[in-house]
Amino acid sequence: MELVREPKNGSNDSSPHMSKREISNKAVQEPVTAKKRTRVPRGTPTKAALQRAAAAEARTRKQTRRRDWERRCKEKRWTPNPRYTQPRGTRVMHHAAAQRYFRLTRTELGRLPYIEFFNKHHEVAPPGKSYEYARLLRLVHYKFASLAGLPKNAAFVARGKALFDAYAATLDARRVKLNKKARSPEI
Repeated sequence: MELVREPKNGSNDSSPHMSKREISNKAVQEPVTAKKRTRVPRGTPTKAALQRAAAAEARTRKQTRRRDWERRCKEKRWTPNPRYTQPRGTRVMHHAAAQRYFRLTRTELGRLPYIEFFNKHHEVAPPGKSYEYARLLRLVHYKFASLAGLPKNAAFVARGKALFDAYAATLDARRVKLNKKARSPEI
């Protein structure tokens, strides 16, 4: 077998200072052949295209569940009753704290009964709203279960609670990472 020197193009493979053993080893090596590629027929979607289509479908399902949730919140809006009172000893949460901690919108909070109170430090301020903490928790668990698309069965609200707890844990971990204290509800 003849050894043919290749022109030097920046690599050390064909340097003139090769030993006889290196030259003989190089001559014995078989040339590397390119792997044959299997051809995909035209019109067949690629893996990336299938993933994009699946993501788009999941996004539309999620948007549909969100619209259904908002529609149900608007339909089940609580009409204020001046004679409504919360039982004595009930844990309550104010409107702003409920929105901030549970990340609820005005429409979602509109489903729950509340009592109004006046701000004695600022007479011209609009009245505040106070919600029962247990009802807030139930609403949040129901929201998370509905938006996740879980089937309505006996464990519906319990699974929503697990989803909310996992979500709250990730938020708390992010706050700790940013050197802030963990969130806690203002009851």
